[in-house]
Amino acid sequence: MIHVKTTTVRELRTNFPRVERWVAEGERVQITKRRKVVAMLVPPPKPARARSGVLPNFAERVRSTFGSRKLTREQSAELRAALRGES
Repeated sequence: MIHVKTTTVRELRTNFPRVERWVAEGERVQITKRRKVVAMLVPPPKPARARSGVLPNFAERVRSTFGSRKLTREQSAELRAALRGES
């Protein structure tokens, strides 16, 4: 069973920094009023792993896919239209 800390609405008002610290540490906190749970404070999800900040080499990707051929303006327009489903 997962242990969940509990506090009352009154305690939340008077001791918010303490409850905030619990949530910041990853605790779930039940808020009660007249012995009934009225709310649950849950810490936010952990952020996704940060990216390295290095962008992929898009020019190299294009060269590996299409080689060194060059498209004419008309071919490029036809390709864009086909990719958009405008053919």
